[in-house]
Amino acid sequence: NNVKDSLPYDVKICLTFRKYVVAIMVGVGANGLLSVAYKIPQIINTLQGIFIQAWQISAIKEYGENDTAEFYGRTFSYITLIMCATCSLLILLTKPIGHLLYQKDFFPAWQYVPFLLVSCVLNSASSFLGPILAAKKDSKSMAMSAVYGASTNLILNIVLVYLIGIQGATIATAISSLIIYEYRKRAVGHNIRIKQYNTVLLTWVLLWLQAVLEIYTPFWWIELLLMFIMLLLNWSGLKQIIMICNSLIERSGKTI
Repeated sequence: NNVKDSLPYDVKICLTFRKYVVAIMVGVGANGLLSVAYKIPQIINTLQGIFIQAWQISAIKEYGENDTAEFYGRTFSYITLIMCATCSLLILLTKPIGHLLYQKDFFPAWQYVPFLLVSCVLNSASSFLGPILAAKKDSKSMAMSAVYGASTNLILNIVLVYLIGIQGATIATAISSLIIYEYRKRAVGHNIRIKQYNTVLLTWVLLWLQAVLEIYTPFWWIELLLMFIMLLLNWSGLKQIIMICNSLIERSGKTI
């Protein structure tokens, strides 16, 4: 429940719309496949829940300090990079993991996993910005992100589910998650300063491409190449994360 509660409420509204649209237009069985497909994205949701619960306290505590924008930006970059690396690996391993987690009749659910994983990454970014808006006491932007995200989700679900079936619902979810993030990002404005933000956006593009390749082509080696490119683009961030982890391990060792 704590993991589910960590999702932005506007994302929860979108998921509810998707559930009813799919049930009405495709059937209750389709919702069953999507529910099964969510077992793999739940890995990212769990990771997100751990980070966001700790972040809520830090975001409010650090708000208003001289280096707040830089601190927010660094933390955003690190968390987003961890989420993206996890997402990329899970997309690549979707079928093998599906063989382990899904029963035989539900194995076709694997094809709905990649875009759900991408939406989880975007939801994580939205969740990160939520506490900053709360620290700003900007409840209006929180509410408007819900309005824009939910309305877009409803329209896209109807159109895309009609055109391409169940997969349309996963694509609609990912696009709606991006819109919610973008609205919150603009609302946060100068309160967060993300260095090399173009690298973050390019990383997300690579995840979208990888999701398409996983679903519609057998070219797993191209996916592996995209993952390598993504890690190479974010190499400096990866080194920083490794240094932070090593520092935490050393501190915990001294404490023991």
